[in-house]
Amino acid sequence: MDATGTGELDLRLIQRPAVSMTTSPTSRFSFSPFAMKFLSFVCCLVVLVAIGADAETEFICEFSSRTLACPHGKSLDIKFANFGRIGHNVCFRGYRSGADRVNNCYDESHTDLVGMLCNGQSTCLLPASNEVFGDTCPGVLKYLQVKYHCV
Repeated sequence: MDATGTGELDLRLIQRPAVSMTTSPTSRFSFSPFAMKFLSFVCCLVVLVAIGADAETEFICEFSSRTLACPHGKSLDIKFANFGRIGHNVCFRGYRSGADRVNNCYDESHTDLVGMLCNGQSTCLLPASNEVFGDTCPGVLKYLQVKYHCV
């Protein structure tokens, strides 16, 4: 029985889901911008866990570059790359404007781009710059995170 004693369910008491889904002619569901950012972040975390802890990881602060290198006879195999800021306490420069705040900037195409530049090479120079990766999150101090194996 419900609170009114009629046995009928008052539909006004049912809470709406936090993510609204509506159908559109081009896709089955559409999500709010916040939900899309959250899903991208979760996707990024799932990818990082799937890669495993045995991969080498480099963080290259924006406006810097670094050379990835494998021992003699081995070559780079890129597993993950992102130029943005997804929650790591790296590359803080003391900006008071909030430019180094965590922003959950993630672009899955960066793994393919770094892979095209580095896979199969014994060394690879990587610049962490908007010119190479685009400005994934304007106004935020970014870094390039790369996970790789030497094979």
